[in-house]
Amino acid sequence: SSGINAEYGAPIYGWATKSKWEGFFLYGNSSNESTGADINSLRSALQELYNDNKKGSNDNDVVVTWIAVYKTPLEGIYSKSPQTMKDAIGRQWTQVDYHAFVALKTSDGFFWSIEKQQNGIHINRQKTLENVVDNFLSSCRAKPVECSISDNADYPLKGLKDILQHEQSSYNATRDSCQHLSKKLFDKIAAGKTWEFTRPPEYLYKITIAVLSLIICCCSYCLFR
Repeated sequence: SSGINAEYGAPIYGWATKSKWEGFFLYGNSSNESTGADINSLRSALQELYNDNKKGSNDNDVVVTWIAVYKTPLEGIYSKSPQTMKDAIGRQWTQVDYHAFVALKTSDGFFWSIEKQQNGIHINRQKTLENVVDNFLSSCRAKPVECSISDNADYPLKGLKDILQHEQSSYNATRDSCQHLSKKLFDKIAAGKTWEFTRPPEYLYKITIAVLSLIICCCSYCLFR
């Protein structure tokens, strides 16, 4: 995953765009605006976000009770295809090349999403699961949005800073991407499960097959429509 495509509300390919790394972005306060933060101020920014939603509470008492990894198609050729093509190949495409993010539920009844983009890590806190799963900022995520794995949890919210302390400098599509962060978060927070995903050479093989399949489908569509 990479920079934000405002038109479709989802990441576009890393080789097509580059964004300057800016750190952490938090959403969910009363103004619904992001708060830029480096790792040293992330803890206080989380506290400020928490207190803004629940006055007089302390996030030291809050734990993550549920976590899941979701995936959604990357934008690019797929998003430009006719709707009938999207319907036909959507699930196959998502199996090959996708943006991954985690969704959390905390003991105070709120839901969170955490995801890595080229410009930084975006942390969103909302009142419903749909608001973090189906939407990114003010846009709808590319469909289909699928849950890859989920598990119960009992992990202190303040521990997010410890997990994210090394996620502060860059984005790399093959070594340090949205999938890598999702795996790190899920494996650390989940009660008993771990999440696995494939990258090169399996990734390159699968994306080649997918592109060839897409070309064949496009040709068939143009020929027989």
